[in-house]
Formats: sequence, structure tokens, C-alpha cells
Amino acid sequence: MFKSLLISTVTVALLTAAPQTAASAANAYERTSTKTYEVSAKGNKYDGRDKVFDDALYKAAKKTLKNDYDWFRVIDREYETEKTTSSNRFRESVRRVPERRCGLLGCSTTYRTDYHSDIRSGFYDRDEIKHSVRIEYIMGIGPVEDIKNVYDARDIKALK
Repeated sequence: MFKSLLISTVTVALLTAAPQTAASAANAYERTSTKTYEVSAKGNKYDGRDKVFDDALYKAAKKTLKNDYDWFRVIDREYETEKTTSSNRFRESVRRVPERRCGLLGCSTTYRTDYHSDIRSGFYDRDEIKHSVRIEYIMGIGPVEDIKNVYDARDIKALK
């Protein structure tokens, strides 16, 4: 009875133990952070959308290496574009300006009309576009099975 119980226990233990495959061995070394991180970057009117995204990736890479991780996976990104139009403007204003004149018999005040015009800079209407991006990501260590949206922090940091 004791022998059969021992054999059945060993058999159950062997059947329930999963064999270690290469994929599960790789996952054993993969450690991901338990929380998500967020960085954002804003560009000026000369920066394109791709440059602003690259700046955000660089910030994420610096933060990843600072926290002793190897890579990060972008799980969400939001782009924002701000467009402003500046145009030629001719502005004219009219105002009444007091003039005070004094003589031997006293002073008098008269008002004259003053015309003032102003031309704003630029010859053509132009649009100024500014991009900004916010990315949300997680960090990890070791090899990665699914490389979609995964960036090596050392490679990104080396590009700057």
C-alpha cells in the first residue's frame, strides 16, 4: 500500500511538471516592470512629427537605463498637432491727440486727428505647426519574444 502510494505520488508529480522549453527558459529571464511609465515631448515650429517622437523615445530610453532595465515596449502613444496661422495684417487706427498752446494771454487746448498705421511682418500667410507626443511604456530585462513596439534602450540612447 505504501509502495503504490509513493509510486502514484511520483507519477502525478512527473506528469504535472511541464517540460522546460526554450520559450519558457527565455521568459524566465524576462522581467517587466509592474507599472507603466510615461514621457512626453514637444517640438517647435521647425520640428517634424518624427523628430518629436524620436525625442520622446530618447527620454524613455534614458529613464529605462536609469532604472536598470534593458528595453521598453511602447503600449500607447498620443500625437497632438497645434496649427496657428499668421498672416499679413495692415492695421490702421485713428486717435485724437490734444495739443496745448500757451501765449501771453493764456493757454488753449485743441485736438488734432492722428492717423497711425501698422504693418505686421511677413509677406504671405503661413501656417505654423507644432507637434507633441505622449508615450506610455513598460520596461523589461532580458530577451524578448514579441518584438513589436520594443526598443533597446542602449541603441536609442546611442543615436543621440
